[in-house]
Amino acid sequence: MASKRILIYTIAFDAPGSATCRQMARLLVASLVRTGFDGECAIMRNTMDPIFLIPRVGIQEIFVETEPLCDQALADEAKRWKFRAREVLDIQRFDVIAFLDVDCLALRKVDVLFEADDWDILFQREAGRGIQDDVFSSYLTRQEMESLNCDGVNSGTWATRATVYPAIMEEWERISERAPMRDLPWRDQPGWNRLLLDSSRHGWQLRPFTEGAIKFPLHLDRDKDWLCYRESVILHCLGARDVDKLQFMYGIYMQTFFHDPQGTIPNLLDM
Repeated sequence: MASKRILIYTIAFDAPGSATCRQMARLLVASLVRTGFDGECAIMRNTMDPIFLIPRVGIQEIFVETEPLCDQALADEAKRWKFRAREVLDIQRFDVIAFLDVDCLALRKVDVLFEADDWDILFQREAGRGIQDDVFSSYLTRQEMESLNCDGVNSGTWATRATVYPAIMEEWERISERAPMRDLPWRDQPGWNRLLLDSSRHGWQLRPFTEGAIKFPLHLDRDKDWLCYRESVILHCLGARDVDKLQFMYGIYMQTFFHDPQGTIPNLLDM
């Protein structure tokens, strides 16, 4: 059976004078390549300078013009481009469209996450963090706030079948642009949770990512043990300042892909 054709995209919007998100995007995409990822990658950036100085086959950089915005407004704009990306991505050649937040890092070949066929949407819960948490619950009804007994779903790691991707993104945008049920600042992630709760109305079949495949090493206590998270497929480094995320990602990237028993790189750098 032929392997699925996969497109993974991410969003790297930096404020003027900053390059943190672009550096994280470089580490993310480089980690995908080094694990032997068989698909293609797309990076949405809001700066004219390329992220990879040498063009690479299978890696597309898409310039998105953003207005001068404060940090929070720029972050909100980046979140909107999770579903607005459908306006600029060419998905015709692919079977799977996946999104990874820019603060993700691949430790192993990710193709294994998409092998099953019984799904339209793959999703990742934040274990131990209930869906009633503020960051998930803007679009929950009062009854759902009282009755639902499940963890919230993170909107930074997911995949859809390419044939339903445009419709799913359109629905996500529709939900996220409407007034929330309660006065909370979060929209895109609560909108994603609302979409998943309503998925049966659209006939979309849900499936969680493989247990333990995606870990949150800076965020969830159960994921912070190195012996636990080093066996995952993807690390999602939310829960820290961007500068701290970048330093952590750089350390794990070097440790994963450039460590050897002889310490070649430290020996080369030894003064």
